[in-house]
Amino acid sequence: RKVYERCLAGQEKVLGVDHKQTLATVNNLGNVYQRLKDYEKALECYERALKGNEKTLGKTHPETLGTVMNIAIVYDDGLKD
Repeated sequence: RKVYERCLAGQEKVLGVDHKQTLATVNNLGNVYQRLKDYEKALECYERALKGNEKTLGKTHPETLGTVMNIAIVYDDGLKD
């Protein structure tokens, strides 16, 4: 988790918060939180990635849709909608 957080901080500074690679790292950090069963933090990451991906890639881009799937899995695994 700490490595992803360090990477994310650098990417946000150098690439910007809505850069494709920054958003991929946000999504990956969500994966880490999900594996740790910290579903609230995972959802926070996925929602941030979704918002950015929709803005930069579009709502039907495969990466955007993958993030939608991650959100669904978080709800299925540990959160109620």
